[in-house]
Amino acid sequence: MKLKFAKVKRVKAKSKSALKNKADKLMSLLVRSIGYCQARIFTKVHCGGGLQDCHIVGRANMRLRYDPINHLCMCAGHHVWFTNNPEAWRTFIETSWGSVWKYLQEHKEEKVKTDYEEVIRRLS
Repeated sequence: MKLKFAKVKRVKAKSKSALKNKADKLMSLLVRSIGYCQARIFTKVHCGGGLQDCHIVGRANMRLRYDPINHLCMCAGHHVWFTNNPEAWRTFIETSWGSVWKYLQEHKEEKVKTDYEEVIRRLS
C-alpha cells in the first residue's frame, strides 16, 4: 500500500523591493487623497496635470521617506517646476511650511533600518 502525503504549499517571502514598492504606492495614495495641489498658493506657476506625491526632503532619505510630514500633494506642473528650481523650492518650503521644514532638518540625519512590513501595516 502506497501512502499519500498532502503537498505542502510553500509561501514565498516577498522581496525587499516588492515591499518597498508597495509601501511607496500606499504612501502616494494617502498623500494624493488630499485632492488638491498644496502648492497652489505659489502663483508663479499655474497648476496643471495630475496630482503627485512630493517629498520635501528627497526619497533617498529613508528616515523621512514614509513620514507623512515629509509629503505634499502637488500637481505635476508645480512638482516639475520646483524640481528644476531647488532654490525656489527651499524658499517656498521655509516660507510656507516653516515648522515642517524645521522638523525635517532636525531629523534628516537620523539613521534607521526601515521595516517595510510595518510601514505597510501603518499605511493600510
